[in-house]
Amino acid sequence: MPQTLWCLAGGLVLVGLVLWLWSGYRQRRSGLPSARVMFSDGQWRPWNRPLYDASLSLTGKPDYVVALSEHVWIPVEVKSGRTPAEPYPGHVYQVLAYALLIRRVLGKHVPFAILRYPESTFRIEVTPQREADLLALLERMRRYRRLGRPPGRSHASASRCARCGFWAYCRYRLE
Repeated sequence: MPQTLWCLAGGLVLVGLVLWLWSGYRQRRSGLPSARVMFSDGQWRPWNRPLYDASLSLTGKPDYVVALSEHVWIPVEVKSGRTPAEPYPGHVYQVLAYALLIRRVLGKHVPFAILRYPESTFRIEVTPQREADLLALLERMRRYRRLGRPPGRSHASASRCARCGFWAYCRYRLE
């Protein structure tokens, strides 16, 4: 009887070790930092309200927010489309906006953000210059909105056009 218990205990330890190693492999393969997930826009640890900064009129909700420490949080955005050689500029601005919201709304330091594509992960450094570029872009967007006209059309995709915030009153919209 004692020998059977020792075999069972050994088997459980072996299964636990295999699961622990497998979870480490999956975490490294994900490209995400080894950190505690604070929020998720999916099923796990969901958060119901987006981050909102009234002074910027900016709202956002990253796919994940991970905490490297109590005061250092990282937004993570997961993209499902084609993996580019370099991250798309719109995606970079998106995670920079999340970083700005986390700093301004939650008071956390955000040294970088993460863009995860199916085959690559990009670390996007948050710098004063990038923040200034983001704020300038937001101001240009607000100016176009106030003028009631969109920026010049730069694509030929009707489905992309239909998702544009200017679609309702754009005389150049693709139908």
